[in-house]
Amino acid sequence: MDADSFTAIGIAGAAAAALPKEVKSKIYDDLVHPSAKEIGEIVAIAPEAVNKLIREFPGWAYENGKAYVKIFEQVVMGKVKKIPNEKLVRPSLNTIIPAVQANSYNESEILREMYANLVAKSMDADYHRKVHPAYVEILKQLSPYEALFLKEPKFLLQATPICTVNYQKSSDFKNVQGWNLHPENIIRDEDIGFTVVHYYNPHLFQKYGEYQRMIDNFIRLHLIEIPEDKFLSGKDAYADFYLDDVMKKIHVSLREGYELSHIPGVILPTVLGRDFYKICISES
Repeated sequence: MDADSFTAIGIAGAAAAALPKEVKSKIYDDLVHPSAKEIGEIVAIAPEAVNKLIREFPGWAYENGKAYVKIFEQVVMGKVKKIPNEKLVRPSLNTIIPAVQANSYNESEILREMYANLVAKSMDADYHRKVHPAYVEILKQLSPYEALFLKEPKFLLQATPICTVNYQKSSDFKNVQGWNLHPENIIRDEDIGFTVVHYYNPHLFQKYGEYQRMIDNFIRLHLIEIPEDKFLSGKDAYADFYLDDVMKKIHVSLREGYELSHIPGVILPTVLGRDFYKICISES
């Protein structure tokens, strides 16, 4: 079956020529099947559907962009009206223009609020000097779920205890810090083995993969850092880390002399992270 024959059922000549011989044979066999007409129609319709979407996309994007900018304008003006007249200053163009542009394709309400805080505070003398154009780029690289997560003020304003979950050789733990620990705690000194879960915190931990990606993204954006061999000294900092239900669901084939262990650590907000929270997230 040649390329012209394939073109007749909706496959472009160049695409047909590129098909492996065995694929062409399979399609040829299918064409003599009672469902061949249906298959041919689907193949023929698919490129047109894609072309239609591409043709309509610029207009769709333009109209939605105008709508998002209009909503953004209203949100920003609501915040600017709260700034005393004597504290109003001219916003930095290298911040306000990228923020408006970014909102022309942003449909997340929570991210819109953060962009609006950024623009409004760039017009407030009390915050103007702390507004940085990098904040726009940070917001552009956050998902709505990540933005919601960052609204938890403790995360970007103070240290957060975490533990790395290791599958490792059984080891002792000398509680020289005098922590108050749960009776079923599995906090141990790090030993030979491998990491099963990074950044575990029983209060923040949701679906592992999603949480993992969020923390990695926050580190990449330099909103937080996780220094090696650092942990909190507070008496109750790790009291909630133990063999809880989440830990019990972790499937590893334990062998003699090995165990699941919590290795204490800490998430620290950076200076950039703290200022980002005060400018883009905090309403005060």
